[in-house]
Amino acid sequence: MSGPVSISPEAVDKLYQRLDREATSGGYNLNPDAAFTKGLVEGLLINEARYGYGSCPCRLADGERELDLDIICPCDYRDADLVGTGRRRRQLGQQRRFRPAELLDPYRPHAASVSP
Repeated sequence: MSGPVSISPEAVDKLYQRLDREATSGGYNLNPDAAFTKGLVEGLLINEARYGYGSCPCRLADGERELDLDIICPCDYRDADLVGTGRRRRQLGQQRRFRPAELLDPYRPHAASVSP
């Protein structure tokens, strides 16, 4: 990539709406903080423009698809992240049982460093 990537608000909204539909149909909800969630969605779009695939904006991508298969959204760590807290590490998605009052949780290490 030769310079900064510019993502339009319309592109963010379009992907946000698609992810919201997909999450709902899969038994999940997106984080209710739409501004925060749209920031993560923008990160997905930036990574897609940068690497050619939507790698998780919460994890460092190698830049080679074969090496990043585990972090292409939805990443392999989604369900492991949800087991402990009912929500994602960076909170893009959450289980339906999650309540906003449960926002405080202990520090969680990078999921790649935790054995499944």
